[in-house]
Amino acid sequence: MTKRVSKNEKGFTLVELLVVIAIIGVLAAIITPNAFRAVHKAKITRAVNDLKAIAAAAMQFYADVGTWPSDAEGADPGLVTKPADAGRGDGGNFGYTTDLSNWNGPYLEKWPLRSPLGGVGPLPGDGAYGWHLGAKHPSWEGPAYCCAAELRGVPKDIFQQIDKIVDGGDGWTKGKIRSWGDPANVDSLQYVVSEWN
Repeated sequence: MTKRVSKNEKGFTLVELLVVIAIIGVLAAIITPNAFRAVHKAKITRAVNDLKAIAAAAMQFYADVGTWPSDAEGADPGLVTKPADAGRGDGGNFGYTTDLSNWNGPYLEKWPLRSPLGGVGPLPGDGAYGWHLGAKHPSWEGPAYCCAAELRGVPKDIFQQIDKIVDGGDGWTKGKIRSWGDPANVDSLQYVVSEWN
């Protein structure tokens, strides 16, 4: 026995379903790249904000203690927890003194452990935030010494995007954003807080 379909029954034809599927496919093709770009842009913005927060905290540390936090790769240099002892920067004693009685932290709520961008370089600390205190890179313009918030293992294209956001894209040897290493092989991105001779 066969069932007859009456003309009054409603439903979608195969052509209508294919048109709807095609429209959904076109919308997905348009929206997906924009969504990925938005996520990537948000990660870069967060990394920039993390570097700025470290820089602001270090300036507050300096205002309270009278010296800059000690050199620290991938670890809190004394902005979250009070340092146990005096530190050193590379190339000389630029670290804080043994008198930390004016330390009035924490200056940061927590130390950012990993960049939202991750790390792509070969070094163990890639993707980690740090604090540099000491001699500047030999190719940088300006005074001989500096302190800077750093982000390890930053790809060249990300470095250029962050440099453009912060400095207007002025290159890797001047401005607030600089590269430790050559432009083709960025070891770490440096957000320079202060320089001196």
